[in-house]
Amino acid sequence: MSTQTEMKKQLLLDSFEALLKEYKTNDNAMRELISKMSRLDMVLTSQLWEKLILSNKNLFPAKGGSPVDCWGITERIIYEIKEDGGGIEAAALIIRNSDILMNYIYNKSSYLGKNSGEVIGALINMDDFESANKILKLAVSNKSDPDNSDEFLVNFDLFIGDVIIGAIDQIKENGSLENRDKAIELIQYYINEIVDKTEKAKASVRFIDLLE
Repeated sequence: MSTQTEMKKQLLLDSFEALLKEYKTNDNAMRELISKMSRLDMVLTSQLWEKLILSNKNLFPAKGGSPVDCWGITERIIYEIKEDGGGIEAAALIIRNSDILMNYIYNKSSYLGKNSGEVIGALINMDDFESANKILKLAVSNKSDPDNSDEFLVNFDLFIGDVIIGAIDQIKENGSLENRDKAIELIQYYINEIVDKTEKAKASVRFIDLLE
């Protein structure tokens, strides 16, 4: 590994502790840091992301809490890694190798969306059906109950249908035909597990794309 790469990693590591202490006022910089680290070292990225989450467990709402806070260290970081870091495949590899990340992102967070779903699709495209199944099980069993009495929070919620849609879009765009039948079976199983009728309907409409 080049000296320049090591220097970049050290700069990010040195910056992490300072940003962690003042995370609430430096959340954008922290997301940028984790995204940049994902291009350099996925193991370190996982460790930093885990530490960020475990240092801010209070952001994951109990019943009636706000989903906006935890969104910033779960769904939004996936987006940052996808767009400006190592890509959605890197995000998928980082998450699948960490039980802490899987549990907090998919089972404790009160906001799940399309980016979370794209991670599942990326794992399916890698033939890692075991990890995809594990994550889908966590997502479908998520019992978070955020307070959406504030009109602003209506757009920040646990949308399991959008998770499935994200997975389907990723499979359709980048998956192989060899995987299609197995992917269809897995996705269909979890669509049937969705309790909310609206979320099930959203996922079912997009599911047709996999059958074409």
